[in-house]
Amino acid sequence: MGNRISKSSALKMLEESCGRFCSMDFIKKDGTRRKISGKVAGVTKLGYVQLMENSTKTKKGGIRNVNSQTIKALRVNGKSLAVA
Repeated sequence: MGNRISKSSALKMLEESCGRFCSMDFIKKDGTRRKISGKVAGVTKLGYVQLMENSTKTKKGGIRNVNSQTIKALRVNGKSLAVA
């Protein structure tokens, strides 16, 4: 990976990159790890990142909510970052 950043720094970077493509690895509610990519649609008051997914395998997109506390890795603005 690259540099390590805090969860609050990762959330701030995502808020600033609204409308740009990014990808992230996170832990789902059932405990499995998932990689997702798409455009950042926004961040809710509760700290969920809203991502407009661009899925090429299923041809289904949609807005996904990702808990910012479970993000493990982030690729945004050309940088690969590990989240502590």
